[in-house]
Amino acid sequence: MAERLNDRYELGELLGAGGMGRVHRARDLRLHRDVAVKILKGDQVGDDTAARVRFEEEGRTAGRLHHPGIATVYDVGEDESSENGDPFIVMQLVEGTAVSEVLKQRGTLAPDAVERLLGGVADALAAAHAADIVHRDVKPANIVLAAGSRPVLVDFGIAIGASREPLTQTGNVLGTVDYISPEQARGLTATGASDVYSLGLVAYQCLTGTSPFRRETSVATALAQVGDPLPPLPDSVPEPLRRLVATMTEKDPARRPTAAQVRDAVQGRTDGVTEVLPAYAGATTAPTGALGPTGATASTSAFAPVAATAAMDVPPEEPHRRRRGMAVFAGVAALAVLAVLFGMKDDLFADSDKTVPDVVGQSVASATKDVEAVGGSVKTETVDQPDAKEGEVVGQSPKEGAAVPTRGPVTLQVASGRMMVPADLVGQPADEVAATLGDLGLTVKRTDVESSQTAGTVVVVDPTGRVTVGSTVTISVAVAPVVQQTQPTPQQPQQPQQQDRGNEKKSDKGPGGAKPANDDKKP
Repeated sequence: MAERLNDRYELGELLGAGGMGRVHRARDLRLHRDVAVKILKGDQVGDDTAARVRFEEEGRTAGRLHHPGIATVYDVGEDESSENGDPFIVMQLVEGTAVSEVLKQRGTLAPDAVERLLGGVADALAAAHAADIVHRDVKPANIVLAAGSRPVLVDFGIAIGASREPLTQTGNVLGTVDYISPEQARGLTATGASDVYSLGLVAYQCLTGTSPFRRETSVATALAQVGDPLPPLPDSVPEPLRRLVATMTEKDPARRPTAAQVRDAVQGRTDGVTEVLPAYAGATTAPTGALGPTGATASTSAFAPVAATAAMDVPPEEPHRRRRGMAVFAGVAALAVLAVLFGMKDDLFADSDKTVPDVVGQSVASATKDVEAVGGSVKTETVDQPDAKEGEVVGQSPKEGAAVPTRGPVTLQVASGRMMVPADLVGQPADEVAATLGDLGLTVKRTDVESSQTAGTVVVVDPTGRVTVGSTVTISVAVAPVVQQTQPTPQQPQQPQQQDRGNEKKSDKGPGGAKPANDDKKP
């Protein structure tokens, strides 16, 4: 890697590294400021021109965000000196300590500090979501406590527009598996509700010191995100905060509060709190990227108090207003029960004269046209489907024949054209791995390699991560090393010439070994 990137960014110390690339402290020689440069490996993008264009668009999208709680994206480009033209993102360098480092040193945070952390990060997410941008990887390593312990959300360099397919990835799944939402674990596109879920898990870890769904493997962790309930928080956590975290981590995205609602709730509760977190000796720089700091510590004081906009607890109300509110609530609840009993749900206010057409198997454009033709609106969700091409509708809700809803869209599940190669294939029997990849719509190529691993098990899978449906995946299978057998040493053959000389000498003598008398006589 060149010391200077495109003759503008002078690279300094390595701040972090991971599967997607690395983050460097750098100096912008043109604008004379320190920045963080995240350089992605060129083979993650390849020679796909469209993918590189999409990468640059995503960088520019993230660059639109201007918020004190968000690390700004300054620039995107490609390293002209690298063989693959490695893409890079130039971001604001945030001086401070990542929450992940605070937790390593302290273990947990006090409830009031967690509420202030939630308020700051939720405010940043609310601004991003208002701009139709989803972070996708909210985690302790991506929250930096800057000056005055102000939380700053970093690594918007891999954020996406809410309606678009992501290009970059963090590890082998979309987002860090300990904090991904259930819908991300199922292969659906991340939304603002996904960010809220991840932030809820961050809050849980700050309060307990544990990641609630962490299991032995990444696949087991992802499955736990989908199916396992959130372990209850200890009684020492205030009840309103326990309720908020539980609501933020609902499995159903529709049941979670928005980031703005989270911000309003905790800001109303924590206004004026001045608890000071313990100070940390020394100062360092947390990288503005998903890779996180490496052993960094910094000085932290208190989270800055924030203005109150709404209380987490319900404030006292006048009796007649409370009764009226309860009556309205009872009426809405009754309608909801009726909707469930009669199977109406989103079709409660549907137009019974028009029905939803069958659009499964069509392109998004064609399906949208058909739904709008009967007076409906469309919402799309991207899903991974092994037997469908990109852009094909593979599911719909409501189903064919249902009344067209007038309040709420018809949701179309659209194939991404990609599949995720599982992260736990190494070490499994080759036949099982081949079958798994085949079920995902991928072509399997097998190569045998000599290895000390159990014969017949997979030792390498290439490529990993998200790949296009129909792609060829090579699995290297262990075979026992060939043992070189030692050849036996051949016996030395007898030397007939020496034996012949002996015979000749022996034949010169007469019977009994006497030499013939006439032998010395001349003729």
